[in-house]
Amino acid sequence: MNEQPVLSGFYDLADLEYEFAEDDLSHIELHVAIYDMDWYEGSAFVVYRDLRDGKFYEVHGSHCSCFGLEKQWTPEEIHWGAMLMRNTFVRIDRDDPLEKRVRERIEALASEYGEHAEVA
Repeated sequence: MNEQPVLSGFYDLADLEYEFAEDDLSHIELHVAIYDMDWYEGSAFVVYRDLRDGKFYEVHGSHCSCFGLEKQWTPEEIHWGAMLMRNTFVRIDRDDPLEKRVRERIEALASEYGEHAEVA
């Protein structure tokens, strides 16, 4: 899949490295990177493919006003069937335009690379 990643709140891979305080993420193929900020609080959701092992991972991070996303880069391998059963990914409202874009990308990735599970 050679589409541009779904980005909101992050500009590019370098921005991701900066916000999560990671030295080198050049081994990832970024698909989704969302960083929601509300005043001084924030939450992040990232989906990527690791080019070293070919597997897909997700990363979550959040913070209050005291700190940022530093040192929260803790990848979890994606299991597409479980991922597709989630009601939402980044927004409470399933009809939110960003939520729809993220869902479409995840469904496309699951169809191309993962188990063929039915969407919730």
